[in-house]
Amino acid sequence: MTQGQADVIAADIADVDVDLWVTNDTIIMPVCLAAGTRVLTTRGERAIENLAVGDLVVTADRGAVPIRWIGSSTYLARDFAVDPRHLPIRIKAGCLGNDVPSRDLVVSPQHRILLASKVVERMFANDEILVPAKRLLGLPGVEVMRSCREVIYMHLLFDEHEVFFAEHTPVESLLMGPMAMRSFSREQVEEIKAVFPELVGADTVPASARPMPQAGRANRLVKRYLKNEMQPLEL
Repeated sequence: MTQGQADVIAADIADVDVDLWVTNDTIIMPVCLAAGTRVLTTRGERAIENLAVGDLVVTADRGAVPIRWIGSSTYLARDFAVDPRHLPIRIKAGCLGNDVPSRDLVVSPQHRILLASKVVERMFANDEILVPAKRLLGLPGVEVMRSCREVIYMHLLFDEHEVFFAEHTPVESLLMGPMAMRSFSREQVEEIKAVFPELVGADTVPASARPMPQAGRANRLVKRYLKNEMQPLEL
């Protein structure tokens, strides 16, 4: 196992830790965007639920990339009552940077957002990193949607882990590490394995599109943003 693969596993495990609004830490969360989110494609911005396998999505690194698998998971009020960690997080328009997001962006707590700033560069010796939405909750405009009664989470999978654009915001695609596999139904896992048979091995860890710092360092980053009154995304 390479150091990069080990870092992916470590980041996954760290972000299954107890969150501020729950005490049960046994649920593995999916990485996804809410239905209604607009994704940048070669045909312009399109609602994620209207996309299909083969559609070309504009990515930060490889241009137009075809979707290899798309899935969905529905959560209702009864699911939120059992475990509030399924509640979506709203990132309000403009709170990450200039017109970022362009509209309110609704994601699952685990969905990673790309951050790029001088603070990121100083703390991580990288221009860009990926941080779960739940780690941004201390920032103005980022909140748990506690009154949500239903959400349809959509999952996009490409040949590689990608950064693409949802409501003008750079976000990650699905990264099929060991933790991610555990967040899907048996039927969804079989669908994914039919497209990517190499994922059958339980210890298979694809390369991540950007560094993914562990929870403690991500929390310290948010504190620095708050202290310096800085926006977290300087594009």
